[in-house]
Amino acid sequence: MSDTDEPRHIRVVYPEPLQPNLSRDVASYVKRIVAFERRIELENKGKACVYAEARLAGLDAAALKTAVRVVLSLKDSNAENLNGLGKTVKDYLDLALAKQGHEGSK
Repeated sequence: MSDTDEPRHIRVVYPEPLQPNLSRDVASYVKRIVAFERRIELENKGKACVYAEARLAGLDAAALKTAVRVVLSLKDSNAENLNGLGKTVKDYLDLALAKQGHEGSK
């Protein structure tokens, strides 16, 4: 732009307010997500109650949580059965604990 050119005007475009349908959609999404969050919160409280009941029954909560994780992840394992998975898990724990300076289970 040279000194003789007239300055160009910049047009500022502001976003339009939410359309009525979009506002209704946002409200619907928020309402549905809140319902899911409330159910998740209730389920987590229920799970905590089961763990507390297990502790009162004298069960080891950490072992119980581990058993739950194994059951949930067994289908994703390459092991043919629980014994194979157990050996793999033991090997991994021995490696992980050795790196942390702990003595692995032998």
